[in-house]
Amino acid sequence: MPLPDSGKGYASKIGNGRCKYHRPLEGTVKTATVKREGEKWYVVCACGVGGAAPTRYRGRGTDLGTNPIFLITSDGAPVKAPRHFKKAARKIGQFRRRVSKKNRGTVATGN
Repeated sequence: MPLPDSGKGYASKIGNGRCKYHRPLEGTVKTATVKREGEKWYVVCACGVGGAAPTRYRGRGTDLGTNPIFLITSDGAPVKAPRHFKKAARKIGQFRRRVSKKNRGTVATGN
């Protein structure tokens, strides 16, 4: 595991080595993943940084979320995610059945 100030580190089964940091480590190191790409070894550290709890955004704009709520407006009104696949599933099924009857190499049209 790398030592933040010395620029040297030790990893079991690999040994001692020099470390070059592209940014300083902040907080406590939770996990360190060692990986090798070609001739070089890399250590990827995940640090836990204590901070204030997230606060509710009170500005204007929209908040994009995940299903089933697509977004929340600045007024706080949720908008459901569009279900394009469910709406088009019947038409897709009909098209697939029609295409499966065609000969290989012919052009299939969606009309």
